[in-house]
Amino acid sequence: MRTMLRRWFGVVAGLTLLTVAVAQQTAAAVGAPVPDLEFEGLIGHDGRTRLAELRGQPVLIANFRQHLVDGVHAAWVARDLAREFGDEGLIVILVDRVAWPRELWAEKWSFWLRFFVTPVWLAPTLGEDRDLPIERAASRNDERSLVLIGVDGTLVSEGTAELASAPKAAGDYRAALRKAVAAECRRRRLGWGEPETARSARAAAFGKADFAGAMRILDNVVKSSAPPAPDLQVVRDELTQAFAWAVQRLQRLVAEGRFVEADPVRRRLAEAARNHAALAATWATVADSVTGPEWDRGLRLDRELSQLTKTYLDGQLGKLDLDDLVTVRRFAGKHGDHPVARRAGTLGVAMAAIVRATKGLTAAQLQERLDKAMK
Repeated sequence: MRTMLRRWFGVVAGLTLLTVAVAQQTAAAVGAPVPDLEFEGLIGHDGRTRLAELRGQPVLIANFRQHLVDGVHAAWVARDLAREFGDEGLIVILVDRVAWPRELWAEKWSFWLRFFVTPVWLAPTLGEDRDLPIERAASRNDERSLVLIGVDGTLVSEGTAELASAPKAAGDYRAALRKAVAAECRRRRLGWGEPETARSARAAAFGKADFAGAMRILDNVVKSSAPPAPDLQVVRDELTQAFAWAVQRLQRLVAEGRFVEADPVRRRLAEAARNHAALAATWATVADSVTGPEWDRGLRLDRELSQLTKTYLDGQLGKLDLDDLVTVRRFAGKHGDHPVARRAGTLGVAMAAIVRATKGLTAAQLQERLDKAMK
């Protein structure tokens, strides 16, 4: 839970309009590639915010409306699948169908923390933007819609979570969706496509996060006496792009001040670049910026901020008080324009919203108390 909370307050700064960029304007049919989507303002993400970056993992997108009984049913189904298959690579993204005024976002954050924190991502919708991701991923689009995208980026299934008034249909749908998710998790682990070399390379890259090992599998085919299959170049390009996406993920985490979460990503990518020359050039574009004293400072500040916000990280929102806000604000002021300091500043705004909601204070009342405490 602490890891997911770290992800959450790492992206609070991005809680703006949910922006959806699509490669084409038509919904995908089952078995067809899903247009790329770009999400902004994701709560709980791990540094990846585009659908293309999630290739190699099954993605379940679910619509929901928080205050409608029917509107949360798909979310509960998705949450249960996330709990069962999250460790096997399933990513669940909930798309809120209601545009919330900013002054009510404390309630939205609290709702997510209580019910969805592990391991679900939440895509907020602010303003009047109704061009939601699920409308582009598939044709079905209501409060109970669920869309499953496979490890290869194609649409696996789309359906609607049935109401409690139809228990048999609901049970049949959940069973079918669970079976489809399990199959996609297995494809991630064992690889997919033809020939067998392609499956082995994808299994190494996406199932084990071993990009160098995956590239060596393809190299061995080229070195053999048998002519390489033309499709293997497609796989090589796919793996090269996936590595580039991973580097961008690292850069995004660093820019958001999430150094502790970024460090294992950095280590894996650096090792892959050392072990395969084809990956070295991409890694060289960022290598100098993620090593040395400044990197160590970022790690130290990130760990310090985690300690200062332990109550928050533990999900004890009702225990947040004025002292917590003062501590975080002073930390942000002390460290200037450092990414971790910027994250602390936006975290302080989020914490203030929750304190207002839990303590029954107006914004003016809270600000007056903060001004006194900061003197």
